[in-house]
Amino acid sequence: QDSSIDPYVKVTYRTRENKDFTFQTKYEAKTANPTWNHTETVLLCNTMAPMRFAIYDKNWVTDTFVAQAELAGREFWEEGFSDSLFLEGSNNGKLYVTVQP
Repeated sequence: QDSSIDPYVKVTYRTRENKDFTFQTKYEAKTANPTWNHTETVLLCNTMAPMRFAIYDKNWVTDTFVAQAELAGREFWEEGFSDSLFLEGSNNGKLYVTVQP
């Protein structure tokens, strides 16, 4: 495992007005197994649009894309979601996500 990365997540979702909105977690220094425990209040999501999770490695000049995952709106809209998502672009990586309705 690469402990030289400083990962953080950018989360993008679509509002009811069809505008993309993005927030991000703080980065975790020098770890390939971060725990962010980030809480964000998201109002009026578009029920059809997915939430997108992109993991980056924080660098001095330009951050590096590491992996991504997507959660379909139908999977969290009515009852929420609490499970892992497969990270595309990683070696069997998973992102554990909880979305409350």
